[in-house]
Parts: sequence; structure tokens; C-alpha cells
Amino acid sequence: MARTLRYLVLVIFSCLTGSAIAQEIAGNVRDEKKEPLINATVQVYQGGILKGGVITDFDGNYVVKPLDPGYYDVLVLYAGYDSMMITKVVVAPGNRTTQNFDMKKHTVGLTEFVVRSYKKPLVDIDKPASHSYQGRNSSDTYYAGF
Repeated sequence: MARTLRYLVLVIFSCLTGSAIAQEIAGNVRDEKKEPLINATVQVYQGGILKGGVITDFDGNYVVKPLDPGYYDVLVLYAGYDSMMITKVVVAPGNRTTQNFDMKKHTVGLTEFVVRSYKKPLVDIDKPASHSYQGRNSSDTYYAGF
């Protein structure tokens, strides 16, 4: 009887432990040259609702947990790169789902680029006494119009 009770407790404990393992989505984020993208934002959505999000580490790795089993959309954002979303990522019970990303640089074409310089004059010719500043000596007075 005691032996049966021990086995029963062992089976119940192992079932509870197995169901307590959190499901997760993990992977890495890299650029076109396979270099890791540090501090990329990884967000996980289910049905349009944000379920979790993390920032990639120094090696471009991320882990989003705990997640319930189901289908998720994974969005990755990084400044200067096109955002990337992978839909219907399956998270199975008790498993780790791996999803890696290779990001592409965001390119914007310019048709024309004009550089103009403007320098505000120190003294406004129309109002020379509108602003004055005292210099080091009492006789040094500077006038400037703003």
C-alpha cells in the first residue's frame, strides 16, 4: 500500500511539473551580414493583443516567456532596418519554439538634396539699440538686435 502511494505521488508530481514548464519563443536577430543586432525589440502578439516583448542581448538572442500554447505573431523592430513580422508561429505545450530573424536595412532614395546656409546678423540694421551687452571694460558696449 505504501509503495502504491509513493508511485501515485510520484506520478502526480511529474504531471504537475510537466505542465508547469512554460512555453516560450526564442531565437536570434541578425543583419544581412549575419552580425547580431543588439537591443532589437521583439514583440509577441496573439489575436492583435501584445502578450510579451523583450530586447535582444549582446549576441542578438531573445526569449519571450511564459506563453500559453497557441498561434502567435512575432514582430521585430530595429532602427534603420525594415520591421519584420512572422505570423502564425506555433507554440506547442511544454516546448520551446525557435524563430530566427534576418533583418534588411531600410533604404530611402533621395531625388534632390539642397543645403542652404543662413547667418543671423549680430546687429539689426533697422534697430541698432534694441539690445546691448556690456563688455569687459565699461567703455566696451556691444549692440545686437534679436
